[in-house]
Amino acid sequence: TQISATATLKTLAFRRAYVEEYSRHYLLASEKRAELLQKEEKDAEQSVEFILDFYTLDARANNLAREKGADWDVFIRFGNKDRREPLEIKKLRLRQAEKIFYPYFTPWSTPYALRFEGPLPSKKLELVITGPLGTAILKWQLPDFTSEN
Repeated sequence: TQISATATLKTLAFRRAYVEEYSRHYLLASEKRAELLQKEEKDAEQSVEFILDFYTLDARANNLAREKGADWDVFIRFGNKDRREPLEIKKLRLRQAEKIFYPYFTPWSTPYALRFEGPLPSKKLELVITGPLGTAILKWQLPDFTSEN
């Protein structure tokens, strides 16, 4: 294995559960909890976001930044019809306490936040990371978001 990738798609359901857990762990006041929930719901309407854990055997190749000559191409696709390039790829510096929300992170991998233009046009979604060292395709079959309350 040349690469390893694990990701969380930040669906509306995930965001709501995250706010509940974050509020519980940090004992947020109800107004702060409401502000955080409002922000997460607004972000869910405007973009498709992932938290990604990425690892390569060669640490020098562990850079997903969209720089000229980058080792990796990152995109999402919906079947073979729609391909979207990321609006933002950001390397994260998670505090130890934040890792409780993403237990798959390891000391040897790099956490990233990926943001794409939203909303989702389809229930089938793939996050693709590809380059000379390999390809990772992470797939989701999404529920009907119109029924989420």
